[in-house]
Parts: sequence; structure tokens; C-alpha cells
Amino acid sequence: MGTGLTGVGIVICNVLLIPLIKKREPNRIGLLTSLYTTGMALFAAVASGLAAPLAEFKGFGWRGSLVSWALLVLIGIVLWWPQMQRKEGKQPRGEALPAGVSVWKSRLAWQVSMVLGVQSLLFFTLVSWFPDMLVARGYSTAKAGLLLSVMQLIGLAGSFLAPIFAVKFRQQQGAVSLVSAGYLIGFSLLFIENTTVLYVCMVILGTSMGSSISLAYTMIGLRTEDEQTTGALSGMAQSAGYYLAALGRCALVWSLMLLATGTTCFILC
Repeated sequence: MGTGLTGVGIVICNVLLIPLIKKREPNRIGLLTSLYTTGMALFAAVASGLAAPLAEFKGFGWRGSLVSWALLVLIGIVLWWPQMQRKEGKQPRGEALPAGVSVWKSRLAWQVSMVLGVQSLLFFTLVSWFPDMLVARGYSTAKAGLLLSVMQLIGLAGSFLAPIFAVKFRQQQGAVSLVSAGYLIGFSLLFIENTTVLYVCMVILGTSMGSSISLAYTMIGLRTEDEQTTGALSGMAQSAGYYLAALGRCALVWSLMLLATGTTCFILC
């Protein structure tokens, strides 16, 4: 239940902050999305690096580690309260969904959802499996978490710069293709067990990881004409996208299990 409620809270914030930016600051979508995704990535990186050491701290344990992060929610509520009193401030770039259109019947909306879904699949797969891969190669749990944190910190540059550059162009296909190439090269380098190559891989994957999430969120704001349609597209893209990511991760796990089972049977035979 705790995991489920945490997930619900995360998704609600992710869905609503994008149309909020569209409504309050429609002419600064790139900059504010950049700041939002960079802040999100920064705190995620800090949490990845400190969660395990906090849990190992004497008398603290994993419960104490979780509670320490829950305290940030209270700080967030206090800082957010002034926003409840603010008034709102249209200009789509490139192809955009008109106001009132059903996003579920739009090819463009499904394209944006697929981008977010594939990005989420790559991101969560990397965050979940990268530390396990390092542990399997002989790294300690704490160091594996630290390296994951460093990789996410590297991604801050991409997370901050990608939306700012993306809004300067009418279309963003080139930026998405560049990030995709980074993922392909980075994942390929993971097969090479060399420390130097690992660090190069971390730079490439970290930059791609930060750029891809901010690009996906920026496109949601750029591809709609008003905040209501932005909210609808944000909800669709993130629900459909995260379902795709979840199904992809399940498929990955089952594929690895089948591969391990098949290999074991082959050796036994």
C-alpha cells in the first residue's frame, strides 16, 4: 500500500505540473520544464547516493532512511502553498493538438505517449539494473548506489539544456534521434567490462537519460494549444507511457529468466 500510494503521488505531480507550466508561463515552457526536470533529477540522484548509506547507519535502518525522505514532502507543501494564491498568465510550436480534441483519438498524442513510454522503459530499466550489474562485477552495494547517483548527476546537464534548445526549433525529431543514438551507444558499451569504458558509458547514458525525460515533458507542453488539452495529453502520455514501461520491464525480466532456464537446461543436457 505504501509503494502504491507513493506511486500515485508521484504520477499526479508529474501529470499536473506540465499543464501548470503551460497555463502560468506559456512563453517559457522550455526554461521552466528544464528547471523542473533538473530539480527532479538532482534530488533523485541525491537519494540514490544516500539511501543505502543511511539505511546502513547504526540504529537507522531502511525505515529511518525512508522516513528521512518523507520529511521532504512536508517541506514541499510549505514551499508550494504560496502557489495556491497565484493567477495564471498561447503559443504552440510545431504541430499541436487543438483545444477540445480527444487525445485518445490523436495520432500525435500516441506518438508523444510512445516517446515517453520508451524513455520510461529505458530509464527505469537502467536505474533498476545498473547497480545490480555493478554488484555482480564485484562492487559493493554502497559504491554501486554512489555510481548510479553520479550517473544521474551527470544527466543534470542534459536535463537542463535539452528543453531550452528544443523549444528553439519548430520540430524536435533531431533532438530525439540524437538522444536515441546516445542510449544505443551507452547500452552497447555496458557489455565491455573495463573501468574506463564504464565511466565513459556513465557519461553517455547519464546525459541521454537526463535529456530524454526533459524532452518528453517539453513535447507535451509544445504539442497542445491550451492547458486543458495539455493536462489531457499529460495524463494520457504518462499513463500509457508508464504502462508500456512496466510491460517492457516485465518482458525483460521474463526474457532473462527464460534465457537463464534455457542455458541451464542446455548445460545439464
